[in-house]
Amino acid sequence: MSNPSATRAVTVISVFTAKADRLEEFVEAQRAALPGFPDRIPGLRGSRLYRSPDGIHAALVSTFESAEHHRRFRESDAFAGHRARLAPLLERAEPAVYELVYESASP
Repeated sequence: MSNPSATRAVTVISVFTAKADRLEEFVEAQRAALPGFPDRIPGLRGSRLYRSPDGIHAALVSTFESAEHHRRFRESDAFAGHRARLAPLLERAEPAVYELVYESASP
């Protein structure tokens, strides 16, 4: 029997804590890299980056066609290179995978 969650879309929400005075640099690095990812990463539907008003945190919400697509991305050279470029800007990155259970209309 196949695993149904392996074929459902997944959303990855990553919360980033920037090093002191590095949030804007992190946001710019993400802004420069993210637009090209959907074309280069199979199964990536898209991403949205949010910055908190505290000047320390950011959240990235990315949606993949399936958990398998997300796994392949995490193991890709493109992701490893991107993560290496961002590492000097961050204190911590906390990604977690979520499955949609409820959706309401947009305002």
